[in-house]
Amino acid sequence: MKRTALLLGAALFATAPASMVEHASMAIAAAAVSSQDFVKTAGIAGMFEIESSKIAQTKSKNSDVKSFADRMITDHTKAAEELKAAAQAGGNKYEVPTALDPDHQKMIDELNTADESKFDAAYVRMQLQGHKDAVALFDSYSQQGDDPNLKSFAAKTLPTLKEHLDMVSRIAANQNVAQNTGAQPASQGLTVSELSPDNVVVASKMIGSTVYSSANENVGDINDIIMDKGGTIRAVVIGVGGFLGLGEKDVLVPLDRIQMSRDENNSLRFTINATRKELEQAPTFDRKKWSGQ
Repeated sequence: MKRTALLLGAALFATAPASMVEHASMAIAAAAVSSQDFVKTAGIAGMFEIESSKIAQTKSKNSDVKSFADRMITDHTKAAEELKAAAQAGGNKYEVPTALDPDHQKMIDELNTADESKFDAAYVRMQLQGHKDAVALFDSYSQQGDDPNLKSFAAKTLPTLKEHLDMVSRIAANQNVAQNTGAQPASQGLTVSELSPDNVVVASKMIGSTVYSSANENVGDINDIIMDKGGTIRAVVIGVGGFLGLGEKDVLVPLDRIQMSRDENNSLRFTINATRKELEQAPTFDRKKWSGQ
């Protein structure tokens, strides 16, 4: 599904509460992770960043995406070497992964087979989610980890991961800005009435956003938006479960189950009247089937 030029009117969120709510962090509230799990998860994530970005160098036609991919290869190659050194500093207690797990290999396969017109959206979506999870993982381990060498590595690498997240967030936003190509004369150009920055939500502000239950429980992130043939937004796809993309599954949720509100800084917050457990038990969204592949 193309995500360009998508604007959601405020009427779509008629069920959203009128009062402001307390802003909650978009980072995953990660529990303490073991040192071996940290090494495994960080190692696989780093390899995925490098491999997926090498594909982006070849398939993407977007200069911002290609520049971001170059940066990912450089930074994550360096981080991989530093992770290996930190893992070995304590006497080779931890096994550093040398191959991707099935879930990340599946994403690499998706990028390899994606049409050029769909590649950038898929790559950016994966990078956005991956870096959100990576920031949460490295932040958690830098504070709660039990290996001093790995904690030092996590703390040193965290600012770079945050910078990566900022970069890909800007790219995601730019990909969803409506543009007039100039194919028609100005007198026949498109006009949009009754819309203003005060009464719309740009799709890029939704995709990648964390969704919370009414009990303030992090239940997942919005990975996609579904429209019917008439152009009406009908549902969102929420990535549920897993950590750093491991074990996560997509769940299709009707739009009327999602409420939107803003905090005192005008930042969006999405709430669903369902628990994380309920979403984890829901059927998996078959992206290939629904996209007609």
